[in-house]
Amino acid sequence: MLFSGLRSADDSSHPCCKKTKAGIIYIQFDTDKNGLVDALEVIAAFTMLSSMSVKDKMDTIHSLYDFNGTGTVTLDEMTIMLRTVASGTGKLDKGIVTPTTRQMEELSKWAFKKAKLDSDAVVSKFDFDDFCLTNPTVRSFLDYWSGGSHQVALARGELFSDSAFKANGTALYYSLTDAPMGMLPAHTVNWLRPKQLCPGLPRLYSDGGLGNQLGGSGSLGGALRAGQFANQWFLSALSLVASQPQLLRSLFVWTGQEKQGRFCVRFFKGEKWQNVVIDDQVWRYCLSALLNASRTLPPSNDLYQCM
Repeated sequence: MLFSGLRSADDSSHPCCKKTKAGIIYIQFDTDKNGLVDALEVIAAFTMLSSMSVKDKMDTIHSLYDFNGTGTVTLDEMTIMLRTVASGTGKLDKGIVTPTTRQMEELSKWAFKKAKLDSDAVVSKFDFDDFCLTNPTVRSFLDYWSGGSHQVALARGELFSDSAFKANGTALYYSLTDAPMGMLPAHTVNWLRPKQLCPGLPRLYSDGGLGNQLGGSGSLGGALRAGQFANQWFLSALSLVASQPQLLRSLFVWTGQEKQGRFCVRFFKGEKWQNVVIDDQVWRYCLSALLNASRTLPPSNDLYQCM
């Protein structure tokens, strides 16, 4: 998954360029092209990328800078720690703006102040954990990197189907035989894949295809047209998000299986980000109209609003 996501990093001008997976990943970290990378930066970045729990990630990062093995870190060590983690992850995700050293120093001082310690003291592991989990900036960062989506086993050519939200009438109504007033009977609804639905090449949004790691840039503007569901409130919110392309893209977590119909969407609920894995089957009234939203302006093969 990681290699596929970094495929565009292949830079033939790099002095250490090698047509290998390791070489391409190496280039991501050697941004100044001097043939050297920071070992702790690489370890920290891969720790954040891993499937470990947030607590395990915190323990691993802390252990890298607990040089004397006492379970404590100094103000300088914490500053370097925060800077290294932010710098390493920023090289893997261009959506992250690496904070300055001064900003990291202020964040570290906040941790010491919260623990009621002066700058010459050391922070215990307990106080470090408390700082990471209660500081809004750090907690948001940890939540962001806990949002990876694992792949599932799919045979060649097999399309993913969401077992928790099946493409049938149960996904629409509590009772298959008793649709709510004004709504269509469940048996009149077809479930289609993007290639069956779109007039052209299906795209998650107008500047990014299904197979390009959800990337791209540019405007995603265009009014949204409501379907049969009474969810205008949601479409209004989605229209605001769509006006900020980078923000919209951040709501989709790359699964590496988009071409097989497996997507992951992030929602902020209960004061934290939560991932929801879905398939790409869209419900459509068998005679004509979509039951959910669509774009009113070309290209009408955008899928983000349906997803």
